[in-house]
Amino acid sequence: MDELVITMGKLGAGQWELRLEDDETIDVFLDEVEVSEERGFSAEGRNEAREMLYELTTGTQPGGPIRLRRRPLDGEEWEDAGEVVDAVKRDRADQ
Repeated sequence: MDELVITMGKLGAGQWELRLEDDETIDVFLDEVEVSEERGFSAEGRNEAREMLYELTTGTQPGGPIRLRRRPLDGEEWEDAGEVVDAVKRDRADQ
């Protein structure tokens, strides 16, 4: 499995700073994080300040890249935001 998938799976839910392949940085609170050999990596979260929902997934390939999709809280259309290339879990002192 990808090192980022393993790290995010071990550290789990909470406040994360994600860096995408285009260097965009997104702060997101992940409500749940799941990793399995059969289903790969998946996580769901939100950013209340940006009024956005987020979904991260490797699809069924646990070793593949983590892709980020987003949509407005009041919207229905998901947008592909790109590949997550780095992630740092924040604790309360960092916020």
